Amino acid sequence: MTEVVNSHLISCAGAAFLLFGNELLVHHLLVTQCVAIKAVLFWKPLPSRWRLLFWVDGAIAVSLFLFFRLLQMPFATADTHVWELYSDKMRTLFPSYLAQVHREPTFNTRLYNAVSVFDFISWQTIQVGMKTKVYHAAAFALFVQGSAFVWQVLSGAGKAGLEGSKESDTVIATVERDGYAQSFLYGVLIVQTSLWLLLGCFISRLKCIGVPFLLVLAATAMAPKPIETLIGKVSSSRSVSARALRWLLLATACVAQLGQLAWLGRKLPFLPGSAEKMHGDKSWPDGDRGEFFNWMVKNIPEDEIIIASMVLSAELRLTTPLRVVIHPQFEAQHLRDRVQELYQFYQCTTPASFAKTMRKYNSSYIILEFKRCNFGPFLLDEYPKVNCKEGERPWKDLFCPRALASPLFEKLFANAEFAVLRLLPKNEVPKGAQAGNVEDLSIWQPMLQRCLKEEPEACASRTADLAAAFRKLGQPKVAQMLLNWAEQHGSTDAAFQFIMGHRLDYDLEQSDKAGEYYRRAHELEPNNPVFLREYVMWLDLVAHDNQTLYNILGPRRYTHGKRLSLLDMGSANLACEASVTARELFQDTDWSQELWSFAKDEAPCDTCVSNNWPLLSQNKTGMKEDLGEWALFLNVFWHRKVKSTLVSSTGNAGRHAHAGRRPQRIWSLKSIFNH
Repeated sequence: MTEVVNSHLISCAGAAFLLFGNELLVHHLLVTQCVAIKAVLFWKPLPSRWRLLFWVDGAIAVSLFLFFRLLQMPFATADTHVWELYSDKMRTLFPSYLAQVHREPTFNTRLYNAVSVFDFISWQTIQVGMKTKVYHAAAFALFVQGSAFVWQVLSGAGKAGLEGSKESDTVIATVERDGYAQSFLYGVLIVQTSLWLLLGCFISRLKCIGVPFLLVLAATAMAPKPIETLIGKVSSSRSVSARALRWLLLATACVAQLGQLAWLGRKLPFLPGSAEKMHGDKSWPDGDRGEFFNWMVKNIPEDEIIIASMVLSAELRLTTPLRVVIHPQFEAQHLRDRVQELYQFYQCTTPASFAKTMRKYNSSYIILEFKRCNFGPFLLDEYPKVNCKEGERPWKDLFCPRALASPLFEKLFANAEFAVLRLLPKNEVPKGAQAGNVEDLSIWQPMLQRCLKEEPEACASRTADLAAAFRKLGQPKVAQMLLNWAEQHGSTDAAFQFIMGHRLDYDLEQSDKAGEYYRRAHELEPNNPVFLREYVMWLDLVAHDNQTLYNILGPRRYTHGKRLSLLDMGSANLACEASVTARELFQDTDWSQELWSFAKDEAPCDTCVSNNWPLLSQNKTGMKEDLGEWALFLNVFWHRKVKSTLVSSTGNAGRHAHAGRRPQRIWSLKSIFNH
């Protein structure tokens, strides 16, 4: 134990030295725990001779730990918010906890509870252990190892320790001594597992600590050592009956262990219903985020200080050389106070008031996230006057729409996820300028015109996605105004044409009007497989226009000049969709088989491949029935065939799905080393 404690303290000291005496390490709970344990080991280097007092050393260490933490309270503030989280959890379960029938959660509590991993563990998560019988095996292990602890440790309470044993049979004495030590370890494991699992039930994130302990219990449920420890002296007795009992128990445990492994083997490779969920392509709604990082690196000077949310600040720190006001670390009181002061931008603070806060931190740039441009959960404890709840005040009173329309701020960039605003110096603010209305196109015109000048190929489609973001916020007037502007300037923007067609086709259920937009998108970018696929599906399923299908796909049997063949376009999803058309419309089984083989080899997890499998496979059965679950398992975990499509935060694939139309990435994760 002394070596373990010393190694922890040396590691913490080394880390503190490398981090220039970081206070969070010096005051860390682990350091206090190690100091308390080391003090007990120094005071009592040997365990008590009386088994009844096995718990005393631990109790003294815990008492010292609490005493040291009390002494550290004035300056060790890293974990003071933990009590707030605990109290809120208890009030959720027991409303009258601490004689407080109702009390609003604190800001720190709301900040944590906004993230699902800090919520109570879900019943769906708990059910996974039921399906694999992990709980049953762990319960049996708990019974065996707990019984060993009771028999070997507690049953001897009040007796002298093993070092004073008068046993003449040294073999039995050795077994008893080893059994006592092993049983004590089982007791520690059971207590640790119980505490971590309890914490995991309160905070879902912590299940990643408790569940491995639970799996250790389950894995050792019928192992020989715990059973031998339980029966103690009997296992080393020389009598025939004792030896027979020992071998009978071990044989039974071996058979049970093999039976459990066989039962689990029958469940492999997937739990019931999991194969379909895992063997399928995914979408990745971070296209706007990558575009935003690119723009920030390209347009904002490195020495500028940025105000953004805590999560976004961490991402900016990771991907750009920019400095941020909010430190992504929350375990310090002054950092938590700073976050609360700056999170006024989530409430109904005025642009003029927040401008003073920005100048206080020497910041000229603020990033607004449109997913938070609404009434949110982050009510402030220290600034209650700016708090506003939905239903009490109109949406236009929030800082986000007011800042977008304020003459104090210049809008530099906006896509479906972020808006970058620059706080104007006082001498640049027009005298007598009045706040505008976010529904008025005039307040957006400077940014949109600059966008048209600097990025004409992306401006209309980006604005259409921005309109979709406001539509999700429940602001149809803002959305329609932006969409009208995009339509006026999007005649040569292929992605905009696709977005419009997709909206008519899927959102408004006006599929008959979508074809013209799909056609125009394909004409502008004829080698974009995303646009061609959607147009082909519309011609086939909506327009039933075989002639146009023939005219479009026929020339793409082979590559001619700049016009790529379907295979050379490299899209397994497009090849899958076209394989049926090639067989049924063109009556070309060879081409159909080429397209189908390409789709199967490149993207076997694609939904189209799964849907078309009964039509194009030789056995005319479903993929799962034809290949078996092990083949699906290998596709996912060995061959790594699961594909991820990059889309906008609005869910539309028009701007980001095709790699050929995405700009070159200029941000890098290496930027963190520049800070």
